[in-house]
Order: sequence, then C-alpha cells, then structure tokens
Amino acid sequence: MYWINLAALEREMVDDHYNEKKAFNYFLAYFILNALNFAGNYKIEGLFKLTVIPVVIITICGCYAIFNVYKKHDGKDFFSRFWGLNWVIGFRLILFFVPLSLTLGPLSLYIISNNIIKESFIPNRNWYEIVFTLLF
Repeated sequence: MYWINLAALEREMVDDHYNEKKAFNYFLAYFILNALNFAGNYKIEGLFKLTVIPVVIITICGCYAIFNVYKKHDGKDFFSRFWGLNWVIGFRLILFFVPLSLTLGPLSLYIISNNIIKESFIPNRNWYEIVFTLLF
C-alpha cells in the first residue's frame, strides 16, 4: 500500500498489477479513518472514549465481510457495485433510523435534564449512558 508515492501506484495500475484486493486495502483504510473521524469528533471524556473501539471494529469486520461474501460469487466490479448497493441500503437505513432518532431524541433530552437537575433515576448511570450512546 502506497502512502505518498503516486508514481508507483500509477505504474501498478498501468502494468495491471493493481487488483481488487489491493484496492480493498485503500477502501478499508479510508473507512477506518472515516470511523475514527466520526467517533473522534465528539468531545467525550472518561469511559465514553471506549465507544471509539466498537465503531472501528464494526467498520473493519463489516468491510471484510462484504468483500469476502462478494468474492464467493462472481467477484467482478466490487467497487462499482458496492457504491450502488451502498446508496440504496443506506437510504433504507435512513428511513428506519429517522423515526428511531425522533423517539430517542426526547428520551435523551429527558436523561440530560435529569443530569442537570441531579435527580438520579438510573442506578450506575455511567454504564447506562455508555450503552445508550453506543445504541444511539
């Protein structure tokens, strides 16, 4: 995998040594950095920092699972087909998660308001909030 040597990467592509497996490494690196960026964008402290680990693990396992399942079939044009399928499946997930977010949003506001007022209705609140953050 090349980091800054564009000429060597171009040479591999021209000489037909650049295959789907090598392209997958760049694909996986992009999504790992994207997951780290997504998880790291929030100002989190303490045990909440552990929520970064499942995001990265899910990203790596998911990408490998997609690629390996796809290789078992015809294994052609993985990336062009992936982006088309990703769009449709992603839109379906949005249709599922928007109503879920609309119901979890008021619940999270209720939890935050209880934290501000200092009325504890949840025993062991840290673990509850970590699980809630991961599910959300």
